[in-house]
Amino acid sequence: PATPEIYTLPLHDALPISPEIHVASLAGFCFGVKHAVDAVENALAARKNGRVFTLGKLIHNPSYLASLAGKGVEIISESDLDRVFTTTSEALPTTICTRAHGIPRGLSERLEKMAAALPCLTVVDCTCPHVRRIQQIALNKTDENSLFCILGDPEHPEVQGIVSYANCDYFAAPTADELILLLKNVNTDHKNIILAAQTTQNLQEWEKTQKVFKISYPTSQIYDT
Repeated sequence: PATPEIYTLPLHDALPISPEIHVASLAGFCFGVKHAVDAVENALAARKNGRVFTLGKLIHNPSYLASLAGKGVEIISESDLDRVFTTTSEALPTTICTRAHGIPRGLSERLEKMAAALPCLTVVDCTCPHVRRIQQIALNKTDENSLFCILGDPEHPEVQGIVSYANCDYFAAPTADELILLLKNVNTDHKNIILAAQTTQNLQEWEKTQKVFKISYPTSQIYDT
């Protein structure tokens, strides 16, 4: 119609007068995210006249990242490190916090060297302890005779960081079928196969992957991550 009709309903007819709100007992940040958030908040509390950066997005939470930006925390990338390093001084100390998903091995080593060369630079490792455990598995359980396999998204920062710690060839795929297909294209004879999973991987797909590997590669070492 040329002139639309407008109808209004009394609010008390549409909604309860006194709604009850129940907060789930496990509501809030997961353990790894809480670990990262606390580390950054502590850095902010201690910064005085200094700067606080996060190397990449600390967590996947736009609201919280916006609140950090409001407190002066800048998100930087690896390409920004030289700028940050050269502008750090006793008058302008700097804290760099890594993201909860972790960072590649080479980048971590670069940060360590930068911090050792410049006392005014502090690097805070905010990697989720569960992710750090998988990085250590990749580092300590692999050698030139190994093949490291991880069930997860190969484009995800967590997975990219984890595989960088492997001392051998690695394979990453989001499904059991894709992972097995990748292995069929290489010679696995006399190879020690190490299997792990991205921390946020689907549980049913992970259980399927374990079963498939136990059948196809019965000597493989499986770490339930």
